[in-house]
Amino acid sequence: MNRITFDKPRRSSVLRAGLLSLVAACCTAQAAADDGLIVTPIQEAVLGDRMLEAFLARHPESDDARFHERIDEIGARLAEVSDRPHMFYRFIAIEGEELNAYSIPGGTILVPEAIGKRFSDDDELAFVLAHEMAHPTLRHHVRQEQVRHAVEGTTESAALLRLVGARLGRQEELEADRFGALYMVRADFKFSRAAASLGRLKKDLPRSDEDDTHPSFDDRIEALRQFKKQLRVSIRAFDSGTQLLRTNQLEKAIKRLSLFVQEFPQSVAGRVNLGAAYLAQARSKAGTPSGLAEPIPLVPDVDVRIERGGDVRREIAYAGDQFQAALEVRPDSAAALGGAALVAMRQADFDEAQHLLKQGMELEDGGQELRLYQGNAYYLDRRFADAAAAYERALELRDGDWPEAKMNLALTMERLGHVDRAIALWRELSPDPGLGPTAQSKLTELGAEAGAEASVGR
Repeated sequence: MNRITFDKPRRSSVLRAGLLSLVAACCTAQAAADDGLIVTPIQEAVLGDRMLEAFLARHPESDDARFHERIDEIGARLAEVSDRPHMFYRFIAIEGEELNAYSIPGGTILVPEAIGKRFSDDDELAFVLAHEMAHPTLRHHVRQEQVRHAVEGTTESAALLRLVGARLGRQEELEADRFGALYMVRADFKFSRAAASLGRLKKDLPRSDEDDTHPSFDDRIEALRQFKKQLRVSIRAFDSGTQLLRTNQLEKAIKRLSLFVQEFPQSVAGRVNLGAAYLAQARSKAGTPSGLAEPIPLVPDVDVRIERGGDVRREIAYAGDQFQAALEVRPDSAAALGGAALVAMRQADFDEAQHLLKQGMELEDGGQELRLYQGNAYYLDRRFADAAAAYERALELRDGDWPEAKMNLALTMERLGHVDRAIALWRELSPDPGLGPTAQSKLTELGAEAGAEASVGR
């Protein structure tokens, strides 16, 4: 286990004093020899402890036990897949209405109560925690010039607080997004919710885009979109490496499976197949003990998923590969963009779906179907008012004669509570040979609901 949790983060004052003396001695000796500064893991932990003490003096811990438990459970899953397995990660809920979490050298993550209220989806909250966790994991804080003064002995709490709240640079933030998303995948959270988390913050914190030293939310979402493609390449490396192992192309198999294991070091399937490839290579040179028959162990299916699901998930992923291949040949294909958007919707990546549909609708031959797909993406993202507007526009494009768009609009009107409009649309659809049975069933259902409401009213 690579984390600890406790009620109040305290350390022995004797231990702290001893370590601070050690830090001061190390830094004094080093400063005399070199203008550079190397922060050791001990120094990093002591600095983090001092920063945490100063921070909690101004930002009390939350009394919300349920939120403490929630971030601790999510954090535990993420901590297990960190790239610094010996770091002691701590996840502490604090009071506050700000939508900004904090990370401290040494592995402490501080999360205001407002974030828990804003992010009811655990996958989205996981990205917030994973992003902050990536900063100490990648030692972003200790790279800053400000750290020199803190490590060299300043005890001024205001200075330490400034360091906790200091914004890191553009590169560090993008790197934390990538590694945070990677940790999400390793911990079996949904990758697509990383972009959704940023999209939510973009709506709540529009002024963050105005900082020239900080990447905009649009830039961060686009960077995650590109990183997702890299992750898919790594996962494909498992499939190709496993196939190469089956056909005894061992050098190539080792290269491909090593690439996969570097990205996903805790994949049992990857480790087993890479070990099998090395074993097969050794066997090709030295045979088996006493010449005995010896089938090598092999796991046929990857155990790492960008999206979740069963066989359907794989089929959807394969469909996405085909649409992506079509776009590589012809980037301005409205049909391929629409197909890729349908795949993104099934993977709950609604920002990606809208991005693709926007591209398609800007084309001269941007099909009317894309407008309907746009409505579907809004509907699935529970943006029902936007969905209704998209379906209305789709119907206008076909002079009101489009049963599928009309059906989707009827469903949306139900969601918006506009029952009379929904009933009118279902009645229009009832003569349709394809949608008639669905329309009749819906009319019966809505009529029963209306009757029940009328009865209650009496």
